[in-house]
Amino acid sequence: MLAMDVEREARMGRQISVPDIANATGRSRAAIYRAVRNGELRATKLGRTPMILPSEALRLLGVEAEPAAPLAA
Repeated sequence: MLAMDVEREARMGRQISVPDIANATGRSRAAIYRAVRNGELRATKLGRTPMILPSEALRLLGVEAEPAAPLAA
């Protein structure tokens, strides 16, 4: 998956797989798994598979997450 595809998916609130984020950032899958294991990268599990949280995927891509819209009073 390309970086722009990962960014689009993360902005839609979807979790990103380790192989996809590794491919998009140019890092190895082992480096991503290591970062998850060491607590440097937040992830959740889908069964036994770690999935990178959208905010973490955007951070790895160096993209600012859009601020949440203010609530109407």
